[in-house]
This record gives sequence, C-alpha cells and structure tokens, in this order.
Amino acid sequence: MSDLSLTRTLLAEHSYPEPNRNHLSMHNREAAKRRVSRKTQAGEVRSGYRAKDRTTYLFPTASETAQARAETLANDRLAKQQRQSDNLNRLNEMVARTDSWAAKQ
Repeated sequence: MSDLSLTRTLLAEHSYPEPNRNHLSMHNREAAKRRVSRKTQAGEVRSGYRAKDRTTYLFPTASETAQARAETLANDRLAKQQRQSDNLNRLNEMVARTDSWAAKQ
C-alpha cells in the first residue's frame, strides 16, 4: 500500500483562488444587493441544450418558472372557487326541493 505523502495530491493546488479582500468585498456587496432589492436581470442565467439535430432548447429562467407557477396556482384557486360555488348551488337546490316537499305534507 502506497503512502499518501508519496503522491502529488497533497501538493496539488486548487483550481479556484484563495479569496482575498477584493473577492470578499465583491461577494458581500452582491449579497447585500440580493437582500435589499429584487433580483437583477443579470443574475438570471438561461441555460439549455443542443440536440443532435442542431436544435437548441432553452430552459426557462427562475422568474419565468415563478411566473408560470403563480399562474398555475391562480388557475387552481379559481377552479376550486368554482367547484365550491357549484356544490353550494347544488346543496341549496336540494334544500329548497326538500323544504318545498315538506311544506306540501
């Protein structure tokens, strides 16, 4: 079994630089922007893939996904309200029919 000290893994440098003061101040400035204001357009990354037939397919950005999700939730909410009102109308009709039948007795 070989000793780790004989390998180059311990001496290898990382592919990313050690953060210095400039890196940290830039990171903190961007983090403060994200905390205080809305997301910037530049922060959105549009990615995708290219198929074998050279067709490019782009994935939706985060804001597009969030907007589609909000629309879906709004549509679901409207459908639920419609179902509730239909059920209430049906129940009212049944109660009215039962009351009128009871009044005839």
